[in-house]
Amino acid sequence: MSAVGFSQVVTENVLITPVGLAFTDPDKPTNISNQDWLIHYSGVGILDLKGNNSNDWRRETLFYFPNVTSPLQWAIGFYHIPVPTSSIGRVVAQIQVLEQMVASYAAISSAFEKSSGGSDFGFAVDRWWTNDFATGFDTQDKPVSNLFTGINIDLAVRNTSAVIHRVSYQITIKGKIAFVVQR
Repeated sequence: MSAVGFSQVVTENVLITPVGLAFTDPDKPTNISNQDWLIHYSGVGILDLKGNNSNDWRRETLFYFPNVTSPLQWAIGFYHIPVPTSSIGRVVAQIQVLEQMVASYAAISSAFEKSSGGSDFGFAVDRWWTNDFATGFDTQDKPVSNLFTGINIDLAVRNTSAVIHRVSYQITIKGKIAFVVQR
């Protein structure tokens, strides 16, 4: 399998909100920089993945990394989150995933038709998972682990006439806003 990507994201909806605490939660954030966030993405991307074998499945992995910059910048501005500065490089906001808290979903799901004339076609989403997390460095040059880097979706399309035009997705993340230096 090789990696493919959306040619265009037609719709992307984002919800970002502070995570509320349980009544007895002892881990109340001491300042806005320690706040946990819930970030939810949903959308549809154009893929146009065409089958390449009349009698077998073409299998590909779709990689998708949603726009994290806009919602994080909105939260930083709306909640007046201080952005650190650095002389080492440009500081960017990223999502630091907490406790492996990512739930994702992708669909076409699956369809298959076997005709009596010998022509068949099919579409499938076989599985989806979170891409490996990255590590960056904060403005004090300390490592920041578990940085979100996107999701992967295993797709299949059968027959040279079949095309997967669009894939729907949802990604929900519990995380922190981490400030990472790009060198």
